[in-house]
Amino acid sequence: MEAELAGFGITGGVEGLALHPEILALIEDSQASSIGQAVFAQRGRGQLLATVERLDDGSCRLTVGLHEPEPPSPGLPIELETLLQDVMDWVPATLSIKDTERRYLFVNRYWETFAGIPRDRVIGRRFEDLTPATVDAGVIGIYGTDIRDRDQHVLATGAGIHNREEHYIDRNGHSRTLLNSRVPLFRPDGELLGVLSITMDITERKQREHELLQARDLAEAADRAKSRFLSVMSHELRTPMQSVLGLAQLGLHHGSNVKAEEYFRSIEQHARRLDGLIAEILEFSQLESGHVELQEHPFDPRALVDDAVASCGDVLSGKPIAIHVVVEQAVPGEVAADRARIRETLRLLLRNAVKFTDAGEIHLRMSVEAGTGASVDLRIEIADTGTGIPADRLETIFDPFSQADSSESRRHDGIGLGLSICRRLVESMGGQIGVDSRPGDGSRFWIAIPVKAVVASPS
Repeated sequence: MEAELAGFGITGGVEGLALHPEILALIEDSQASSIGQAVFAQRGRGQLLATVERLDDGSCRLTVGLHEPEPPSPGLPIELETLLQDVMDWVPATLSIKDTERRYLFVNRYWETFAGIPRDRVIGRRFEDLTPATVDAGVIGIYGTDIRDRDQHVLATGAGIHNREEHYIDRNGHSRTLLNSRVPLFRPDGELLGVLSITMDITERKQREHELLQARDLAEAADRAKSRFLSVMSHELRTPMQSVLGLAQLGLHHGSNVKAEEYFRSIEQHARRLDGLIAEILEFSQLESGHVELQEHPFDPRALVDDAVASCGDVLSGKPIAIHVVVEQAVPGEVAADRARIRETLRLLLRNAVKFTDAGEIHLRMSVEAGTGASVDLRIEIADTGTGIPADRLETIFDPFSQADSSESRRHDGIGLGLSICRRLVESMGGQIGVDSRPGDGSRFWIAIPVKAVVASPS
C-alpha cells in the first residue's frame, strides 16, 4: 500500500496519509460537515479517494479507496463492427482478405456479385479451389495463375502491389480489365496475418479512353489534311491569279479608251485583293502546321518601321489618312530577332488599321521595356481613329474568321485572317499581343516581342 500511496505523492504510508494537508483540511472541515472527500488523481493509475467521516463520539473515520480504470476491450463494439461490414459491402470494388495459406477469410458483397459466388461457399477456400465442381463458380471465368502468384509475392516479401492492371476473361468469353492492389496485413505484434486485395473493374473506362484516343487521332489527321489542303489550294490559286494581274496590267498599258482603262483598273484592284487573301490563307496554313522556324538576324528597328509603312501604300491610295510614326530614343539601333515575322505582323496591323479607318490618323509608336537576361521587349503600338470594336467581340478578335459574319467587315472586304495570323506570329516569337477599343473611338493594337539588343540606341 505504501508504494501505491507514494505514486499519488503521499509518503509515510497510512500514517503519512493522515498527515497530508488535504486530509487535515477535511478533518478540520468535518466540524461543520459530517463527511468530506478528497480525490488524488494520477495518470495511468486511476484515482485515490479519501473520505473523512465525523462519528457521534467526536472521533473521525478515514477511509481510502483506489479506483483503477478497466482495460480497453480487445474487440470493437458490436455496432461499430456491423457498420464497418456495411461500409465494406457498399464499396464499389471487390474486397477480400486471405490468410497466409491464401485461404479466403472475408469477401464483400461486391465480390459476391462480381464473381457470382455466395460468400459462404468462398470462405476457407483458395482461389484455385473455386471451380464449378466445388462451389458452382458463377461467372468467375478464367483468371490464370496471376492471383496465386501475386498473393504469394506479397506474403513472401511483405511488399504491396499497387494499381496493377489485370486482364480477365469471364465465362461468356468477354475480355475485362481489372485494376488491382494487394497489401500485406500484420497483427499488432508484427506477425503476418494475410493479404488484402482491392480490385476495380475498369473495362468501361479503358474503352472510353480508347475511343477518346481514336477521336483525337482522327481530329489531328483531319487538321493536318485541312492544312495541306489550304496550302495546296493557295499555291494552285496563285498561279492563275498572277496571270490575271499580268493581263490587267497589259490592258491598262495598251487600253484604247477611258472605259476600257476603268475596267482593267477594277480587275487589277480586285485581283490584288484576292492575291492578298490567298497569301494570308497560305501563311495561316503554314503557321497552323508549325512548319515555320524562327530565323534570328540583326536588323535596324527604325528601318523595319519605314519598310512596313511603305508596304501600305496600295491600301492607303485615295484615303485621307495620315500616318504618324514615333520611335523612342531608347530603342536600340540594332536588335536580333526574326525580322520577317515582326515586319509581317506590323504590316498586317497597319493594313488592318487602314482598312477600318475611312479618314483620320494612324499613330505608330515603338518603345522598349525591360526584359529578362540579355533581351528586351520591343513594344509597338498602332492606334487609329477608325470604327472601333464592340466590347463583346474583343475576346474573339484574334480568332480565325471571327469577322466573317460582320457587316462592317464585309464592307471593308475582311474575313478575319490577318489578326489571327498576327497572334500566331507574335506567340511563335514568345511575345504578346492585345487590343483596346471602343466603337466610334478607334482601336489601339499593341505587341511586345522579346529581342536581343545588338547596338545601343542612337543619340
